[in-house]
Amino acid sequence: MSWGFSIQPISKEIVEEARKLNIAGIELQFEGGDDNGYLEVDFVGSTILQTADGIERKTVAHDDIKKFDAKVQEWAWDAYSYNGAGDGNRYGDTVYYDLERATVRHESWYDQTERVEDGVEEEELAYAEAEEV
Repeated sequence: MSWGFSIQPISKEIVEEARKLNIAGIELQFEGGDDNGYLEVDFVGSTILQTADGIERKTVAHDDIKKFDAKVQEWAWDAYSYNGAGDGNRYGDTVYYDLERATVRHESWYDQTERVEDGVEEEELAYAEAEEV
């Protein structure tokens, strides 16, 4: 259903901020089909950093992630203009930006409704006789 979907380049500002937040990948999950577009954003983190002294764990404040999520959502809606138009069957596109490998992957999916008629029976209409009271 997402024929003609075109992967958009991610903004340099988002990539730089993601690196500061120790985010290794950004996944955009678009969904539509009922004339509404939906977007869920997921982040893949590099939670373990190698340092000269050994391994160090880095944590990121929840508020920073929420602000970054809002920024990514705004960018994604502007970049992709996903409207969700359709006939009621769900469909979607997932775009994964791998910031460590500097690659992007796109997958499309859709739900298909199949109508199966398991024989049609037809009978002659029968009328009940009126009872006298």
